[in-house]
Amino acid sequence: HNAKKAFCMSRLRQEVAARALLDIRGNTTDAELRSQNIQFGQRLFEAVEIRTSFFYFVDLQIGNADVQQSIQAQLLRTSVHIFCVVVIGTPLLIFNLALRQAHLDFVCPGTVDVTQCKQN
Repeated sequence: HNAKKAFCMSRLRQEVAARALLDIRGNTTDAELRSQNIQFGQRLFEAVEIRTSFFYFVDLQIGNADVQQSIQAQLLRTSVHIFCVVVIGTPLLIFNLALRQAHLDFVCPGTVDVTQCKQN
């Protein structure tokens, strides 16, 4: 029952946020709305981009990403973000080091100027 209530509250917050986003234009005339159309589109794009980013998804796995967190919770989220970046970047770094070593082992011995080859 508690999970159902939390889900309903989450959906209600999403609905309220969506309605607030649609009410950005307020009481404006059509001419004013046309002139503000680019600004509205940009704000809508930013709102959608924030909710579809990788780190927003990670934050949703830790807890509610739409609620202000304590300092400890922010430190936890920051630590998880850094961990994600390290986990994603480590295989790329290892591959780069292996590729460089392979270049030095297999390409450079056959060249006349080994120093120039190592710089490339």
